Amino acid sequence: LLPITETFESRLRKARDDYKRKYPKSGRPRYRIKLDLGTRLLSQRTLSLGLRLFLRKQRGYRIFDRLVLLRLLSVGFWLVRRVTPKMIPKFARKSAMGVDAIFR
Repeated sequence: LLPITETFESRLRKARDDYKRKYPKSGRPRYRIKLDLGTRLLSQRTLSLGLRLFLRKQRGYRIFDRLVLLRLLSVGFWLVRRVTPKMIPKFARKSAMGVDAIFR
C-alpha cells in the first residue's frame, strides 16, 4: 500500500523475469504475470479501512462477522437446505457433525 519506488519496481521486474526463465512457455504450464504499477482505483485510506474491516489481527470473530456474515450465512444455508437440498454434497449431508452445525 505504500508508494512504489524504483528499487521496488526493479525487484518486481527481476522476479518476474527470473520466473519466466525458470518456467519457459514450452513444457509445463506457467502463470502469466502482468505488472501494472500505475495509479490505483482506491486511495490508500480506503484500502486500509477495508483491510481493517475485513482482516483481523487476533483469533476469534470480529463484530462485523457476528452481526453480518454469520447471520447471512445461516439464513443462506437455511434457504439452500429448504429450496434445493441436493445442492449440498451427499458426504456433507451424511457426516456425523452435519453441515448445518457449521452454519448455526
